[in-house]
Amino acid sequence: MKLRIKKIKRLEKELADEKARNLGLNRMIDISDKEFRIAIRKGTCPDSKGTPARKLSLAMLPLFRGRPSN
Repeated sequence: MKLRIKKIKRLEKELADEKARNLGLNRMIDISDKEFRIAIRKGTCPDSKGTPARKLSLAMLPLFRGRPSN
């Protein structure tokens, strides 16, 4: 019985850690969209009526390397 309790506690901690990680990743994606106008999230399907996400431009690549683009 003690093993089940330990396993449940371990799994609850892992779940809490993954939720925190997910929140952090979502915030980074939101910031990249606002600050650098980079759409990372998957866009809508081309067959649907929605607008597809913008593609990552090669001109933005230096932003990820810590150098300003020309």
